Amino acid sequence: MAISTTPGHVPEMSFANLDPFNVSLQWALDRIPTYLFRLYAPGSKGTTNLGEVTSAAWGKGCEGIESLLKIRVAELVNCHLWWKQHDADCRLMSWSSSLLFVFQFGFYLHQGGYGRHYKQSLSDLRILVLDTRKFHKGTFIRDLELIEHFKESYSRPGENDLPYMWKMRNGDAYYFGEYLTQGQLMIGGECGHATMKRLVDQGLYKLCPAFRELKKGWAMPVVAMRKGIEYQTPAATTEADVRMAIEAAAVFSGPRSKAGDGDARWIAAVAPQLLSLQKRNYNDQEILSNFYLSSRLSGRTEALLDMECGIEGQGPTRLMVELEQAQSMADAIRDYSRRSRREADDMLTEVWQEFLRMEI
Repeated sequence: MAISTTPGHVPEMSFANLDPFNVSLQWALDRIPTYLFRLYAPGSKGTTNLGEVTSAAWGKGCEGIESLLKIRVAELVNCHLWWKQHDADCRLMSWSSSLLFVFQFGFYLHQGGYGRHYKQSLSDLRILVLDTRKFHKGTFIRDLELIEHFKESYSRPGENDLPYMWKMRNGDAYYFGEYLTQGQLMIGGECGHATMKRLVDQGLYKLCPAFRELKKGWAMPVVAMRKGIEYQTPAATTEADVRMAIEAAAVFSGPRSKAGDGDARWIAAVAPQLLSLQKRNYNDQEILSNFYLSSRLSGRTEALLDMECGIEGQGPTRLMVELEQAQSMADAIRDYSRRSRREADDMLTEVWQEFLRMEI
């Protein structure tokens, strides 16, 4: 029986059921990034829109992968992660915690990549952002946990198999923050979306000049841009840069809002990652003060920037320098906002006390 997952409801298809007594797996399922992103376009497999993200096999009586034989699950996971043709049986849908990776995938499709015989219009390429906090544990799983759990069940030496994928993901370059859902995920109002065209029009090329060159490929350009973020001299950040990032992030809209209205959740999710497409001093005064004063965030900067990007001190996530910078930036903005609010409150208290003394 095909089962869907809805915000706020315990998923009946749950990755937590893969191995309920596996401590490391259960721990990883509790550490899903606050926001995940998915790019989709006409012709994308399955269904992706503001209401649902549904795999191609949904509706064909498919069961959750936790109910299948381990060797069968290993085969399905391998096919999905290596992009092999298995559309009719595919139960999984991919997301990423890295906007850099998602953007480059969009430009890759725009150039006719991924076996397409035409260039995908930027107006047709859409990015979905999802707040994972609205979903129960087991709705999302990191690719690394799936690979580790099943790699011994699908070993084909000399082929693209799970052990080889494990080696790549734990190497020096090819980790991209991939997460997966299964079956039908009803996302309702817990998402926002924007077209690549709108983001480019709002200054994406200025925020990341490397995108102008439209390097061919997907993974390799991301690796190259990460090296730039890691080793280049930090870019000077102006008030205009910060405002541009905030306004570009405001393009993301949900089912009940219009593009440009600026849902504060999506601004908080997207703007730090936009600024982190170049190397910057994450605690630059221009960044801290302009986020704090932004009317787009409705005075809720501290709460909105209380998020996790999925960065760990060791392991392959160390390669995601763009996310590490975005996390540091969000933390610095939150701390600055808290400190500034406290100072403003103290000043107001002093003024009020002085006023009372004058009245006496």
